[in-house]
Amino acid sequence: MKTVFKLLLLTAMFLSHSCKDDDEQLSLNASIIFTSIVCYPNDSISTTFIIVATGGKSPYIFNWTHPESFVGEGPFTMNITSNTMLTLEVVDANNAKLDFQYEILKDTIDPSKYDYRNAFTGFYNCEVKYQRVVDSSGIWVTRRSTYNDTIEVKKHSDFQRIIVSDWLPDLNFNYRDSTFSGYHTYGKFENDSITFSYYQTPVAMYSWHYSGGKIKQ
Repeated sequence: MKTVFKLLLLTAMFLSHSCKDDDEQLSLNASIIFTSIVCYPNDSISTTFIIVATGGKSPYIFNWTHPESFVGEGPFTMNITSNTMLTLEVVDANNAKLDFQYEILKDTIDPSKYDYRNAFTGFYNCEVKYQRVVDSSGIWVTRRSTYNDTIEVKKHSDFQRIIVSDWLPDLNFNYRDSTFSGYHTYGKFENDSITFSYYQTPVAMYSWHYSGGKIKQ
């Protein structure tokens, strides 16, 4: 009985050691994974990515040749204005080496799919503070009310504009600080929320102040 147990134990140890050797003998490989792609106006594309090494034996060393300033596996963020080649050497713990190249082809990135405005479009549930100033027999009287409203933010056909509800169809959008503006209108997006004010002439006699959060779909 003891002899059989020893044989089983030796067999298990051999199988475990063989599996470990097989894992280490897998060929060294590398791939790129994009975690973010965003297309902005003025033909600017921002990408964030990491390099993932597999096979061989960890840990891995990443020796970059282009861009030379990159260190390690990332994440890295690059602005893509033309086709961009990434080149590096991956070295594993057994000193096995792999030359890795990847070309980011600018024209293959779909601006509609990765439109910077995608993060802001959708429905928002807002509290609205309405104010009206009227002239009552020579005396200016302010009347206020508060109510809730659901608005939809959509993309304009112009890549640098957005639509905030159907009655504000033509607003300039500044992607650098997530603000938008138009005729008697100014607003901002922040952390899945929206705030904006709209004034109606003459002399800002009517005003609407919207504030609310994005409705999760």
